Amino acid sequence: MSFHRTKPWLAAWGVLMLTAVSAFGQGVPDSQLMNGQMLDPSEPNAFGSGVGPNQGYFGSFEALYWTISPPGATPIGSPGLTRLVYAAPDQPNVQSNSMDTGFLVADWTWGHRFELGDIVEHHGWMLGTYNTRAQSQTPLEFSNVTMTIDDREFGPQNRRHLDGWVGTPVPFDDTTVWSLLPLPLQFDYLRVNHLTDTWSVEWMYMYRTHPLGFRRNTLMELFMGVRYMEFQDRFDVWGRGFRFRTLDGDPASDPIGPGTILADSEWRTNSNNHIVGPQLGLRLFTRAGRWSLSTEGRFFAGFNFQTVRQSGYLGNRMNEGITGALPTTIPENAIPFAPAIRQPVSFNHVYNANEFSPGIEFRVEGKCHLTRGLAFKAGYTLAYLDGIARASNMVDYVWSETSVFGIRPDTNRQGVFMNGLTFGLEFNR
Repeated sequence: MSFHRTKPWLAAWGVLMLTAVSAFGQGVPDSQLMNGQMLDPSEPNAFGSGVGPNQGYFGSFEALYWTISPPGATPIGSPGLTRLVYAAPDQPNVQSNSMDTGFLVADWTWGHRFELGDIVEHHGWMLGTYNTRAQSQTPLEFSNVTMTIDDREFGPQNRRHLDGWVGTPVPFDDTTVWSLLPLPLQFDYLRVNHLTDTWSVEWMYMYRTHPLGFRRNTLMELFMGVRYMEFQDRFDVWGRGFRFRTLDGDPASDPIGPGTILADSEWRTNSNNHIVGPQLGLRLFTRAGRWSLSTEGRFFAGFNFQTVRQSGYLGNRMNEGITGALPTTIPENAIPFAPAIRQPVSFNHVYNANEFSPGIEFRVEGKCHLTRGLAFKAGYTLAYLDGIARASNMVDYVWSETSVFGIRPDTNRQGVFMNGLTFGLEFNR
């Protein structure tokens, strides 16, 4: 359990212990209610004639099989940007982004939900929590990926970081004319990893109405309380490749050209959404014999405290030279087809924002009552959250005089759908 989860869980357990102590102070009645109902098929009570609802302590455990919608597709590179690049002085080429994140999918993942509480006649409380296993796509590899970086001019000579010395690849001799031109940016191998993780804890006051309907077997419960949840999203990219188009040998005779000029590079972006706010809900359930049906809706007015972190480096092998003698016509200390400013760079960025993140949750469940106090249940859950920061959409592919990459502040409000199947056991509900 991460440090970020520790304090909310301690708070949740504190609420649980205080509530349990308060309920325990009621003494034996709750225990008698639950013990008397676990096997008893029927019991009239203060709700009127007929079989009344269960009372006392209750709890449930559910296994979840959910899917979480992927982030919106966005280019790996500066969106909509093209660059005029050169593999030779007379070989201009317009380069753009060759791929986006549309390959990220909504994988299914397992999780669990616990709920426990206490209700006597009309009034009660409930504490609930759910957690899903991290929804991850194992590192995916792609080859020959081109991308664009918003390489901005700087300095009195209006240089760019991706400008390099370009000449005729073959042969290298002292008649070759070298020009400082934009170099193509391509990764021979690009590896991508994506991970999503979410969990929630909630405490609510419950009010149970009198039976509804002609047969008096339908009841309604109203909820009011507070929920805290976290939604974490991570996007990692590794770019690898050969620095030049020749592995070794004499540049005077072997063909060489621009390879992966930013070998090796890596950037990691992690978005954390910490959401807290009031919650209202309504549950309607009806029973016929051993079978019952429950529908439930909850509205969550969340305040989202977002923290997005990014770190990485570009051109870890930028100073790597080539074997053999260089032409005397190339500028001193220059390397052919390498950025003229040969200095690997690392970066770290942090972005914080506050957003409104409303959410809704709808649940429908069918139950088979094995006894009055024990039931097997299965159902479906659909939830939606707004105002969520997704890591892959937050990367700003910019290289300026003062900053390398960065975090986009205008892409932190995505909608997220979560839905899937649930099944488990319920006690005395």
